[in-house]
Amino acid sequence: MIYDEIYRKFYRVIVNYSYRRVKDKFYAEEAANETFRLLWIEWQTMSFPNENALLSWLYKTAANKIKERGRDKQANYIPLDSESVRNIVDLRAAVDYEEIDPQREEQKLLMYMSELRCRLNEEDQKLFDLVIVEKQPYKIVAEELKITPDAAKMRSMRLRHRLLQFVGEITSKCK
Repeated sequence: MIYDEIYRKFYRVIVNYSYRRVKDKFYAEEAANETFRLLWIEWQTMSFPNENALLSWLYKTAANKIKERGRDKQANYIPLDSESVRNIVDLRAAVDYEEIDPQREEQKLLMYMSELRCRLNEEDQKLFDLVIVEKQPYKIVAEELKITPDAAKMRSMRLRHRLLQFVGEITSKCK
């Protein structure tokens, strides 16, 4: 099976499974998305002897994502039963809603995109421009690169995976 087939066949199954566990549509979809993101990342190194083994891995991974969410939610839980705690919450809310300078954010985004693009070879830079910057459909990307639309889609997925790794490296430098 190829990744796209698995995604189409099991995505709703994992969303429904997650929803039954958390009773929240947003978090159910988030758990399913994270599960399939992990599958995509590990796709080349994983092998499943049959569909049941794959489905078992998907269920287990989704369950782990839900547990992680539960731990995160408990860690961020603040009881609102004292005046000092309410003041802390109000202060956090004020910081969260602080005015954002759109020009500065745009400059930061362009700087990050430029740095990401510089890490790519010439062929991937062309793909980056078409898919990420210009948001061209795969058919047009395929025509520009003289490849099939399916090949354009797969190269785009690999590029996005590589970019995620680069973003991780860039953000770890910023900490």
